[in-house]
Amino acid sequence: GVRIASETCEELFTPQSPHIRYSLCDVHLITNGSGSHHTLRKLDRRLELIQGAVSRCGGCYVYANLKGCDGSRVVYDGSPLVAVNNTLVAQGSQFSDLSEVEVVTATVDIDAVTAYRAATQSRSMQADALALS
Repeated sequence: GVRIASETCEELFTPQSPHIRYSLCDVHLITNGSGSHHTLRKLDRRLELIQGAVSRCGGCYVYANLKGCDGSRVVYDGSPLVAVNNTLVAQGSQFSDLSEVEVVTATVDIDAVTAYRAATQSRSMQADALALS
């Protein structure tokens, strides 16, 4: 079956993000429901971290973020996305559409995730060592 796990918005930015352990435990799909406020170039940083995660660990990363304003000075920029292995496969808008809901979809081949991960022998060795501990 397909294994799914989730990390919080801030965990993506940490040195030992949960997605690393999840991928070594054969989780196929990692979700992140975020409430990350906008700052200059923060979307670029998110994209860099997410693409780095799926490139290094393999798997599918589904990221969703709040969009709009909280009524004071905090603004959320949206831009949901889906990345698989080393590719960004779908991305929503940033700010441009302030409707309440934006849906981004992608088809994910779980066998491709498994093959991508199996292609790196040292990754498989780390996963085996984790399973034995």
